[in-house]
Order: sequence, then structure tokens, then C-alpha cells
Amino acid sequence: MKKMIQSVSLCLSMIAISNVALAQETVTNAWVRATVASQKATGMFATISTTHNVMRLVKVSSDIAAVTQIHEMTMSDGVMRMREMTDGVAFDKNSPLELKPGGYHVMLLDLKRTPIVGEVVTVIFSFESAAGQRSDLVVAAEVRPVSSKAMGHTKDHGMAGHGGMKHVEGMKHN
Repeated sequence: MKKMIQSVSLCLSMIAISNVALAQETVTNAWVRATVASQKATGMFATISTTHNVMRLVKVSSDIAAVTQIHEMTMSDGVMRMREMTDGVAFDKNSPLELKPGGYHVMLLDLKRTPIVGEVVTVIFSFESAAGQRSDLVVAAEVRPVSSKAMGHTKDHGMAGHGGMKHVEGMKHN
């Protein structure tokens, strides 16, 4: 299993390096919260930037979950409320979209397996420009511990197991 994950990561890195100049959206610090074996849902977090004046994150998918949804969590009168953003979330070149605990985030629901700390989960972000043009971005998101310390964690992905290639977190995929 570990060799398969390394192979997938290597392939994604090779494709990403060859296509990095095409990307107009950039995803950084992408991570998925680890779960316990019986848990069927988790969150995915990242920062998304664009070179467009207006862009919308309209869909997210992952092979680890049967259902993925873009959500917003808010507090109102001391009550936490979470709702699906069925029309997506708009952002622009001056205001990156922060997917973080306690705000906008991606819910990975009906998990097909337990995400394990340290593994890399593939997530595909789908964007739509103001002109209606759609594009996808394949992202490698590291699974991090459940603890709150993971929220601010940034890891140097290093070169070990990547054949000396630089790890690229997001790539254009049309």
C-alpha cells in the first residue's frame, strides 16, 4: 500500500511539474484531518489563490470519500451552524479562499477507508471563472493528526521517496 501511495505521489508530482505553468489557481497547505476507524466523515483544509479577478470553487471530489461537500461553519447566538455551500464559494486574486476549521472547509463524507496520519490523499478541486470556464486542479493533501496542533502544521515534504523531485501540491487538470 505504501509503495502504491508513493507511486501515485510520484506520478502526480511529475505531471504537476510539467503543467505548473498552466495553473491559475494555487492550493497550498492542503491537509485532511485523520480519523478513528469507525468515523465516516472528516474535514479537508487548504488555502486557495487565483490570478483571476473572480473565481468560484464549485466542486471537490476525492477517491477516499463517496460524498464531498463544500461547507461553511458559523457561530450565531452561541450556536454552531454548518451548511453546505451548494453554489460554491467565490474568491478573487486579492482575497485567497481559506479552507480552515471554524470557517469554509471541505467535508469528506461516507469515507471508504480510514485516512492514516502521514499518507497523501488525492483531492480534485473544480473551479469556474466569471465567464463560466471550468477547470480542475489535482491536489495532494497530507493526512494530519486529529489534535489542534495539526491546524498550523506545515511540513517540508522533502525528497525522500520522490526520486529527488520537488513535491507540488496542486496542478492543473483539464
